[in-house]
Order: sequence, then structure tokens, then C-alpha cells
Amino acid sequence: MTVTSKQSGAPGPGSGSGAGGTGSGGIPAAAWRNLVVATIGFTVNFPLRIFDKNQGEKARTSLDIGRTEKLRDAAEIAALHDVDAAYATLENTLALLRPYKSEYLPEAESVRSTISFSYEHGAASLLDFLDAQKEYRTTQLSYANLVGAYLSAVNQLNFAVGQEVIP
Repeated sequence: MTVTSKQSGAPGPGSGSGAGGTGSGGIPAAAWRNLVVATIGFTVNFPLRIFDKNQGEKARTSLDIGRTEKLRDAAEIAALHDVDAAYATLENTLALLRPYKSEYLPEAESVRSTISFSYEHGAASLLDFLDAQKEYRTTQLSYANLVGAYLSAVNQLNFAVGQEVIP
């Protein structure tokens, strides 16, 4: 069973003690109805980024960027190392080649010509002459090998640099 305001004796909308039918608190019954009808509600939505669909792709891309930068740095260091090693090889070969050209070849030729003169005039044996000739040829062969090593080192340096540095 439902109890209405008239049955309970409590003032409700439309019942009142004053003239003209005032509601509770002195609000007229028509205004009370308008108040109930005029109520409006609204909602506000704003997205909360709890889970981003591209979150995994962004993380993978940032890892790829870091990996690529490290690979680039490693390639740069390797290229610099190649140039440094080629230049060191060139310098070492030149350090060996200079004494051959300035000292060893002239000395070997001088010894060979002296032994050759001595052999022609009977002061040296054939074995001494052949030994001097062999040493001269060995010195020339070593010089030729060093020239080949120098040219190889120049080629290696030019290749490491990427252009012809030493013609």
C-alpha cells in the first residue's frame, strides 16, 4: 500500500496551508512542477591514456633507433681503425725501405764490385765472388719485396680512405 502526502498528512506539492496552493517551503505547485521538469544533467568525457595502442611500436622504434646509432658508431670506429692500421703499415714499410735505398743497396754493390775486381786480378777466390754476388742479389730481392709491400700499403690506405690519397 502506498502512502500519499494527503494520507500521511505531510505537505507535498499542491498541498499547502497558504492560499493559492503553495507547496513545501512556500513554493507554488506550478513552480514545483517546473522545477522537477527543468532539471537537466550533463556528462563530460575526456580520454585517459591508460593503454596506448601504439605503445609497443613506439618502444620498438626507439630501440631500433638506438641499435642503428650504435651500429653507425661501430662502423665509424671500424673505418677509423682501418685507416689507422693502413697508415701504420705504410709508415713501417717506409721505415724499412729508406735504409735499403740509402745504405744497404749501395753497400752491397760496393762489396760486389770490390770482390769482382779482386777476383779478376786473382786476389779472391771464385767462392768469395759468388758469395758477394749472392748477397747483392738477396739485397736487391729484399728491396724489391719492400717496394711491393710499400705499394700494397699505399693501396690499402687508399682503399681505407675511399679515395686516392697517395698516387
